[in-house]
Amino acid sequence: MKKVLFLFAVIFPLVSLLAAGMSHAQEKRLGQKFIDAYSVKDENAMHLLIKENKDGVPGEVESMMAYAVENKVGWMIEVCEKMAALYKEETGDSSLLDKVEEAMKAASGGDPKLGKLQEEITDIGKGQWSIVTMDYDEKSHILKIEINVSPDVGMDINKKDVEKAGKSIEKILPEARGNVTWISFGVGVASLLREENSKTWKTR
Repeated sequence: MKKVLFLFAVIFPLVSLLAAGMSHAQEKRLGQKFIDAYSVKDENAMHLLIKENKDGVPGEVESMMAYAVENKVGWMIEVCEKMAALYKEETGDSSLLDKVEEAMKAASGGDPKLGKLQEEITDIGKGQWSIVTMDYDEKSHILKIEINVSPDVGMDINKKDVEKAGKSIEKILPEARGNVTWISFGVGVASLLREENSKTWKTR
């Protein structure tokens, strides 16, 4: 528990630093302003930022998404998804949200089995989970998945849903072993582990 709290104390301040690092301007960019509102769940502020900066949203989201995928920054991918969703709501243009979702799928690889697994895990999360990375080695059968959890869920993640995700993995990739981690703002809130001699995925 102390380790989790320490990681939270170290990683959470990086939210502002990482986003600010993408800007050379002294004034906060749209992305940073949106992150500030998102971190305190201020829906009105988020909607207003998108409404007042419609022309700048696509470029900002694409820049943030490229950075987030390359550096595997899960919370930023979730922010991009939220920005794109609000942009669609404000303008009726779904192309930005489509790009974000395609980038998320590409990060998981092109294997049909992985695509099916991603679909099932996302459905189990009822819209509260988004898969950041999904890596599977066919030779060693090592599977590694990182799932970003909505701040609305946070530490209150449903353990039964986590167990369901394990059952889906066993069904689609029966030989797979490794670990699956659920993360909210850089902090691990749940995990599944299957070791070499284990027959099932176990929660931790």
